[in-house]
Amino acid sequence: MDVCPQNSFGAHPWQATLPSIMMELKDEFLLANSTNALCHQPVRKKLTTETLFMLFAILLFVILTLIRSALSVYERCKAIGKETHSSISERKEKAADGATYAEEEKKLFETSIYAVFLTNLKKILDCFCIKSNARRILNTVSTQEQLSSLHGIRAIIVIWVLLGHVSMLYLSAVKTPDKVQLTLDLQGTQIIKNTIFIVDTFLVLSGFLNGYLFSQHYEEKKGNISWLLFYVHRFVRITPMYFIVLGFYSTLFPYLSSGPVWPTYNTNPVCKENWMWHVLFINNFNSHMRQCLTPTWYLACEMQLYIISPIFLILLMRRTKIGYVLIFLCIYGSCFINFIFTKQDELIDGPQRLAEYYSTDLKDFQRRNWEYFDILYSKPYSRLGTFLIGIALGYYLFQKKATTIKRRSQAMLSLGWTMAAIFMWISLFALYGREESVLEIAVYNGLKHVLFSISVAWIIFVCVTGQGGFFNRFLSSKIFIVISRLSYTIYLTHMVILEGYFLAKKDLIDHSTGAYGGVLTMVCIVFFLRKLFLIEGGAE
Repeated sequence: MDVCPQNSFGAHPWQATLPSIMMELKDEFLLANSTNALCHQPVRKKLTTETLFMLFAILLFVILTLIRSALSVYERCKAIGKETHSSISERKEKAADGATYAEEEKKLFETSIYAVFLTNLKKILDCFCIKSNARRILNTVSTQEQLSSLHGIRAIIVIWVLLGHVSMLYLSAVKTPDKVQLTLDLQGTQIIKNTIFIVDTFLVLSGFLNGYLFSQHYEEKKGNISWLLFYVHRFVRITPMYFIVLGFYSTLFPYLSSGPVWPTYNTNPVCKENWMWHVLFINNFNSHMRQCLTPTWYLACEMQLYIISPIFLILLMRRTKIGYVLIFLCIYGSCFINFIFTKQDELIDGPQRLAEYYSTDLKDFQRRNWEYFDILYSKPYSRLGTFLIGIALGYYLFQKKATTIKRRSQAMLSLGWTMAAIFMWISLFALYGREESVLEIAVYNGLKHVLFSISVAWIIFVCVTGQGGFFNRFLSSKIFIVISRLSYTIYLTHMVILEGYFLAKKDLIDHSTGAYGGVLTMVCIVFFLRKLFLIEGGAE
């Protein structure tokens, strides 16, 4: 008699975390397909208290969306009606006599408490308006033309995120590893495998905007900064979307589909036990097997770096030389920590050696990769140098007034681009095809984040100062503005969509370019549709 699979991985079901999905997906498919089909009938799940609460929250969200959209239609109809019924004589009378009774009445109304309340309510409801959200997303006008190239960098990086994470799960669900091995052996695939540098680019951008905009605000306020608002503004911008996605993934995700490997639990047990780590933005200090939605480690890491950023920002504004010295020492310290931890714990250099282990010992490689994730990859002390490079650049460009910075000679620009290309090549390909050496990997892990970040900082520098030429024109393309505005939504939701896609499948995937492209296309389509209904969040 066939035995149904147990759907467990240690203390929790294997579908509850991304690492266990990646490690167990193929084996669980094979096990499920070898058992009785009766095991795979859809399981009737009871609605838990958490699920009912989330359903209520979504219902409230939908109601607010409908109310605001209906108000938009009403306002539009009212405006058209006024234009239709206004006569030429009334317009002449208004012109001759000045303000009419209606205008006076309107003025009194607008100054009333009731009007102020309605105006504020409307601003709040604007977050739920499908029309205004769609218009905001599709608007290709950059608020600061000088920084428009940042949209291009952010858009390219979020596409890199998609390619990397689609690949991660795709490689865990392929029937024929031999065919995939041929692709992984190509040197060009190092770019997709080295998604670790995505985080460096995001942090350089975040640090740059923090340094640039803080300097601008500090100068406008003459140093009178409201630190409460400094932190509250950040919290309010990123948490609504974050908590919605986290709540959805924890409670409603298990009810969305069924299949031979679809989770049978009601509420994600890992999320239920560890949700407070996420609310406090310290989940990156938790083990990878106890993180509810793994990619959200980045939000915690960036929040921690943002919290300590005033130490460096204030020093730069008041004691510039001391600020630069402290930043240099912290960058050096971050590199040293990465070197020491790698050498001490014999860590690997990230996922770039995947090709060497994919067909032979993939699980052991994944175990070592997640060990690297826990000790170094997700920790703020390993990313501090990257963030500070961005802060220093942002402060420098604001103080020097980017548009008035003296243009470099062609020789200097060529040297800068050459060094940036060399640093980027070292980061991506330096250890490609080499035998593992603990010392080499330790040196590489110590330097790679800073070298890659310097390359990104150079690109930002030449583009913002108008010396980027083709790169500036390309990165400032209007299409990138749309993708950039979707980037926060893409980052938060893409793994939920990917997990749902792969766990709902009936069997492993036959490897082909079309199959890989199909997954990617499906994910991209879903993002835009979801963004129309979700509250704006994240940095823009």
